[in-house]
Amino acid sequence: MNSAIVDYAPEFSEREIIDLRVEMPLANIDLESLEDMIREALTGFQIEVGPYLNEQSDKEHVIILIKLSVPAGQDWRKVKSEVFKRLLILRKRIIEASAIQRSAAQS
Repeated sequence: MNSAIVDYAPEFSEREIIDLRVEMPLANIDLESLEDMIREALTGFQIEVGPYLNEQSDKEHVIILIKLSVPAGQDWRKVKSEVFKRLLILRKRIIEASAIQRSAAQS
């Protein structure tokens, strides 16, 4: 009898992929450095795809799209929550820095 058992774990059974979308105001962001700022804010997380910029119908905002990998066994909701928190903190800092620059320019 010639037979064999192949033991392998498919790529997607070892991890979960989560999608994230965050809206950023176009007036406040530097498009040249935004992707690097996002990657820096998400240090320690495994970014599979992105960040990509996607249009928003109102043309005043841009949507940031990211796909993250979460190892099997980790709570993907907790990971997603932490990533959102970091991105929202980044968004707040960008808006605040822009407001400070505008205020300084008006002085």
